[in-house]
Amino acid sequence: MSQPAPPHLSHPGKPKTRRSPVGGPLGVVLVLGVLGIGASILFVVMNAGSSSSGEASGENGALGACETFVKQELQSPSTAVFSGAAAEGKTPEWVVHGAVDSMKSVGATMRTSRSYYECPVRRVGDDTWQPAGPVRVGDAPYRR
Repeated sequence: MSQPAPPHLSHPGKPKTRRSPVGGPLGVVLVLGVLGIGASILFVVMNAGSSSSGEASGENGALGACETFVKQELQSPSTAVFSGAAAEGKTPEWVVHGAVDSMKSVGATMRTSRSYYECPVRRVGDDTWQPAGPVRVGDAPYRR
């Protein structure tokens, strides 16, 4: 003979269903709205520092090109850490000044040294740069 189900397991009448407080079409609209706002904020943040002018891309290109040219002057280019770089000029010619820390062999030991550099560059194509003069790397900051 079967025993009746315990009260918490019995379902007399219509079973109770839980409804989300934000369900149906309203929930879809809210989710899409939140996603749209999030995407808009992300777009603004990602493009905050960019400029549509060629000067911003020219300056960034000059900074990157000079890192490459300065590394060619170092004893241990793979250890180079650049800081304080600033570019002056306008497309197609820029002069970049900054500092670089890198390992330098002193006898049989390797030591970190700070060097300063001056790097004049010229843009000769969309993404092609060449030195516009000697790339100087030394112990004292270079100033124009």
